[in-house]
Amino acid sequence: DFDGTICGIFKNYDLKAVAAVLAVKLNELGLVFSAEQDVFDVFTEIPRQTAGNAELRKKALMMVNDIITAAEQEAVQSGITIPGALEVLPVLIQEGYPVGIVTNNSKECVERYLQQNLPEVSIPVIGRIWDAPEKMKPAPWLLQEMVHILHCEPEECVFIGDNPRDYECSCAAGCPFLGMAPNEKKKERFRKILSEHQIVGDFYDLKEMLEKG
Repeated sequence: DFDGTICGIFKNYDLKAVAAVLAVKLNELGLVFSAEQDVFDVFTEIPRQTAGNAELRKKALMMVNDIITAAEQEAVQSGITIPGALEVLPVLIQEGYPVGIVTNNSKECVERYLQQNLPEVSIPVIGRIWDAPEKMKPAPWLLQEMVHILHCEPEECVFIGDNPRDYECSCAAGCPFLGMAPNEKKKERFRKILSEHQIVGDFYDLKEMLEKG
């Protein structure tokens, strides 16, 4: 995963302003969306409200994807990197671990982050499929595609994410899961569904876990 797992891209960004823009734009198309909703709810709301109207569905999804992608690329400039990510990921790749990023964020956003922060490594990225939101997590499609790219079997991979949606995706794809929980709130949320050995606090913890086997 990317947002919240490698970088908290919206930690210093006003997502409510983006939600307000989405509400206005979608209301102009006759679709109902509240500025109080989570921005990414649009990828559920649009298909639900446009059933039977493929043209409106595509128009609305394209519009909101453009708005959110622009916000992500702006937000990632001031995002907060999870401790150890920039130090540990290159080491894991050098040691032979295949690494890929699977996210509901845009590929453009993630690649901008990697170009700025990890230009020396090559990490494949699969971002959201804006015109097929049903393939976004918690659906397993994105993760399954990455498993093929890495030439691995699902059971040979470990999917690392920071929320229950990532866990659901991992289970559906048949991949073992680790919860990335850099704060106590996330640790408590994961403790409801994971054991302690399935939770890491940051990438330094991850490296230590891998070294211990």
